[in-house]
Amino acid sequence: AKQLFLHAMNLSHFPASVLRLTMLTVLSVVANQLPAIPDSFFKLEKLTYVDLSMNRIFELPSTIQFLTALTILRITQNDLVEVPEEVCKLTGLTELAVSDNYIEQLPLELALMTNLSTLITFGNESHKPPREIMPLQLTQIQRFLALLLGAAGKLPPQYLIGGNTIENTMGQLDLSNWALVHLDRSLENIYHIMEHLKCSHNLMADLPSKFSHMEQIKSLDLSHNQFKIAPAVIFCLTSLTHLDMSNNLLHFVPAGVGNLRELSWVDFSHNQLTAMPDEVGKLSHLKVVRFANNHLQKIP
Repeated sequence: AKQLFLHAMNLSHFPASVLRLTMLTVLSVVANQLPAIPDSFFKLEKLTYVDLSMNRIFELPSTIQFLTALTILRITQNDLVEVPEEVCKLTGLTELAVSDNYIEQLPLELALMTNLSTLITFGNESHKPPREIMPLQLTQIQRFLALLLGAAGKLPPQYLIGGNTIENTMGQLDLSNWALVHLDRSLENIYHIMEHLKCSHNLMADLPSKFSHMEQIKSLDLSHNQFKIAPAVIFCLTSLTHLDMSNNLLHFVPAGVGNLRELSWVDFSHNQLTAMPDEVGKLSHLKVVRFANNHLQKIP
């Protein structure tokens, strides 16, 4: 047989006998108590499908890179804290599922895996790309972010695992403290799925026109940048509920702010404003408004 399924057998170690089945192509060891995978795992070099979900695995051996025939690797609901770079050497991999672990950051090398089309990462905190992504080619940046944010697009926003509610964080992106002067065009293909975007503590003074494609955006943080005028494109984002433009160089806020009818929280503090448009006072959902440390002569 070329397929082996060892489900819910309360295994606490990887059976040595399995490592002698060198003709295996499918191996599924789901719902056991495995804490680790042996280095000799690479002997099963014909494997194309591996599912190690619902175990207690906290790391993968570096020798996993030698499973060169592997196309699907699933390690969900384990105790992984990282995806080793060696996994990214599996150039034939089309699906990588690492949901419900403790992974804080995914390896940048994922951007170079041209065959990888499905990346499932929900239930982790891995929605912040590594800072080193910026020197990559734009197509690689786009690929990484599209994988990171778009792969879970068909999953529900909430679901139950073991009685616990797990949040799908696919719509979040944190680009704070990257010294960004502008947002790369490489991000344009994922604007439509963005719900929460943080771009604080950068050097931006303007936004691209296609920023308006963020039709689902709920919260936008552009604080601590170099904006002198609030970009008009922001006021096309009619789903916004939270907007932070504090600690910029704003002299002027366009009347278009009145288009943000869902806005409930806004922060324009620590700028150089002398006036705010009357439209702000007409926003019926607005509950929190911050204008501190400006030069306002009147309040709308």
